[in-house]
Amino acid sequence: MNSSHETLPNESIVAGVVSSMTNEKVLSSSRLTTGDQHFVFAVKTSHSEYVLRMTKEINRNYFISALYWQEKLIPLGVPLAKFISVDLDGKYSQFPALLMMRC
Repeated sequence: MNSSHETLPNESIVAGVVSSMTNEKVLSSSRLTTGDQHFVFAVKTSHSEYVLRMTKEINRNYFISALYWQEKLIPLGVPLAKFISVDLDGKYSQFPALLMMRC
């Protein structure tokens, strides 16, 4: 259960992260109902549609593993969405983040 003082990713944080990663103005963002340890948002800008996955710092290693496996599996022809921008070190927010195009 979350404490009332715990900050979680929200639409405002997501808009700032995606805007910083893409240098595009965010028009909307909404949380998707997928992910139990991660927070997944659909984001629209004036140019594109994205999916941003965020997680708590304690789960950062899951994102590191996802990047590792993506680099191994995409060249083998496994159809995975490619991460186009990554923030594992808190450059844009306190939450590790993976950005991909929405298909």
